[in-house]
Amino acid sequence: MNRIILAAGVLAATSTAAAAAAAGQPAPVPTPPAPVRTGQVASTDGISLHYELRGSGPDTLIALHGGPGLSSAYLAPDLDLLARAHTLIFYDQRGAGRSTVLTDSTRLRVADHIRDLEAVRRHFGLERVTLLGHSWGAGLAALYARAHPDRTARLVLVDPIPLRATPWMQQFGRNLRAWMDSATAARFTQVAAARRDAADPVAACRAYWAVFIHGYFSDPRDTTLPARMRGDVCSDPPEALRNSGLVSRSVLGPFGDWDWREDFRELRIPVLVVHGDHDPIPPASAAEWPAAFPDASLVLIASAGHFPHVEQPDAFLRAVEDFLQREASR
Repeated sequence: MNRIILAAGVLAATSTAAAAAAAGQPAPVPTPPAPVRTGQVASTDGISLHYELRGSGPDTLIALHGGPGLSSAYLAPDLDLLARAHTLIFYDQRGAGRSTVLTDSTRLRVADHIRDLEAVRRHFGLERVTLLGHSWGAGLAALYARAHPDRTARLVLVDPIPLRATPWMQQFGRNLRAWMDSATAARFTQVAAARRDAADPVAACRAYWAVFIHGYFSDPRDTTLPARMRGDVCSDPPEALRNSGLVSRSVLGPFGDWDWREDFRELRIPVLVVHGDHDPIPPASAAEWPAAFPDASLVLIASAGHFPHVEQPDAFLRAVEDFLQREASR
């Protein structure tokens, strides 16, 4: 069963307040952040994985951040909307965030990441896992499910990395910069170069992402959109920020010109793909994901980019909860 649904986006942070004001009512109070509990998981080769738990619902999701080379710090705070009804487990992938920083590229391959995720599953005593992966994390979720189909219950793939590198990764790169005028492009070139050998990697990270983050939103010129994001790409320890490029190259480099379209045909688990219709990762690439599984559907979130849970939280929450509740009742 493969379906494509266009979900109308709802700008909860602005339209809900506006509707309340028009009706003469006070604006709703924002939901407070979910309590955070932290700890460490020991993986198979001496690696320590930093984790966060958010929420206390009976249904548990393991959330996989993007990158590679980023951490859960950019993702977890903005997924608190799911923590109202679920327990969410976030962990920083090896080499990144507050997990063990690695500079040996041979210990940063996708097989290592799959073993780490299996270690997280075992640590929390989960028989079968529901995985929610964002961007690169969606690819990791699918690759884990292929390796451990008996341990995987459901997949939620949010604005996933393309199933094949060509032509989508090239288009992705162009889209991230297409909005820049000549002055912005020059500024971006400057901060990108300064980031490579920066004495202060946190400041360099902030200067870089202050420009680059705009390309991930539905309207890169709307400066209010990044301000909605509670996550912080640059809050990782300095040594992890310095290491992010190495992690990315070490994980994705061995894939070369990857093409996974035939890799999940036997994976008979329910899959939901959620994708912003203005994501710089082309929505046409997202349409290839549900076609790769026997039981999958795609929800396109209108007026959203790479972070639909930030731009259109109501539509995102509705799509994910409908899927989780439907599949739980099967």
